[in-house]
Amino acid sequence: MLYLYKYAQASPKNQKGLTASLDDVMHQMDCTKPDKLTPCDSNDSLAVSPAENRKEEPQVNTLTVIAGLFLGYASYTAMRKVYPQQMASIAQDVGIPLAQLGLPNSVFAATYGVAKFFGALASDHVPCAKFHALGVLLCGLCCAALSICSSLCTFSFLWGLQGVLQGFGWPTLMNIVVSDLPPMVRTKYWGLLSAASSVGQTVGPYAMARAEQAGMSWRAVNCMIGCSVAALSVPVWLLLRSGGTGSTSAKQNCQASQSKAQAAGTKSSLATVFCSPAILILIVCNFLCNFVLKSTSEWGLIFLQSTRLASTQIDATKMLLCAEVGGGCGALTSGYFSAQLGGRHGFATFLLTVLLTTALAATWWCAYIDAPVPFVALCALHAVSGFAMRGMGSLLGLHAATVSAASGALGMATGIVDIVGQFGAVMAGQPIGAFAASSSKVDGRSAIEGNAEMWVTVMGLIAVASAALAALHIPLLPLEQRRMMEKTKVE
Repeated sequence: MLYLYKYAQASPKNQKGLTASLDDVMHQMDCTKPDKLTPCDSNDSLAVSPAENRKEEPQVNTLTVIAGLFLGYASYTAMRKVYPQQMASIAQDVGIPLAQLGLPNSVFAATYGVAKFFGALASDHVPCAKFHALGVLLCGLCCAALSICSSLCTFSFLWGLQGVLQGFGWPTLMNIVVSDLPPMVRTKYWGLLSAASSVGQTVGPYAMARAEQAGMSWRAVNCMIGCSVAALSVPVWLLLRSGGTGSTSAKQNCQASQSKAQAAGTKSSLATVFCSPAILILIVCNFLCNFVLKSTSEWGLIFLQSTRLASTQIDATKMLLCAEVGGGCGALTSGYFSAQLGGRHGFATFLLTVLLTTALAATWWCAYIDAPVPFVALCALHAVSGFAMRGMGSLLGLHAATVSAASGALGMATGIVDIVGQFGAVMAGQPIGAFAASSSKVDGRSAIEGNAEMWVTVMGLIAVASAALAALHIPLLPLEQRRMMEKTKVE
């Protein structure tokens, strides 16, 4: 009351000082207890602490959200292996030539890249939890619809539609992680969510191979796996909803940080991307990384059967499963591996590319010598290549985000890196199939088994692409060293 009396008697010039003094006193009081405060004006309201605001908001159950995202994204990625896993059976049943067999894969890669870019833009304006679960449902139904296809056009259309639906899986997951989970929680569970891709691409093909071995046709297998994934959309939605996704304060904080980034560099973001040597190198690296990854993933089964490295389809599937298991370990440990190197993502990916090139070259040599190779050795080579590929892919995206974050061009840079990388996946589809079939001989054998020499050449080209990926890191390492030194000076 004494302060109010002095404030009323003071001149307007001195009222500012008294107001500041009053504010200091009020700040020292326990403002969380309304009985200690008396409003001085009928229009004033009691100050509410940030802690009370957080209590009024729905709390996010981290483990429940992570479980929903893991199950959802594993379901997405399981669908990506359906058509590549069934290509050999489709070629024999429907009669599609080998030269045309990769066209749906190229269409998928193109639509997936475009959808992923626009999905990232749309994820800021849609309820991501609902769209994530809805995408799982539609991906499963689209997969089931493949069972009624009998022409290349329908396969290309439905597999291209699958690419569009897949393009909204990762952006919605990223939006939920960034918007609803604290920074330390994101770092802790990032590797686990990245490994969901390998889990989906391991369980899905293995279940399909077992079903075919039990006598089911490829059409029945597609229908079964598609309906099963569509049913998983229900628990995905329930987990995300019960986990409390969509917290108001988290969304506001995320939008505020995005507004600051846009205000800092929206006008020059495109110029920043194309004027940065590091980002340009990372764009080319991601192109080659996707080419190597998709080539080995989509054509691996046919390569192993045509070169006689695998005697049966189930043996070939086991080798590819080893690659996916190794890939899961690579995705889980890549962040920790980079942290042990002081956050030098470029140096970590350089070591992984050297390891990948060695494993691919060894696989090519095993096919080239045309001699019996122990099954365990081939499984080990696939596990090492999967470990290096998945770890490298995870760190390339993180490296691009790290380089572009300071310039305010994060969204533009990561979008361009992703969409250019998908063109590498496009080159791993139809062009690879056409090249492998370009000199096939008609000698009574099937199209899958009649061009082993060309498949050996294809594996050699994939190994060369991996070596080029390692060579691109030579100019990238000095740029990273300079960035680390500048960061140290600022700190």
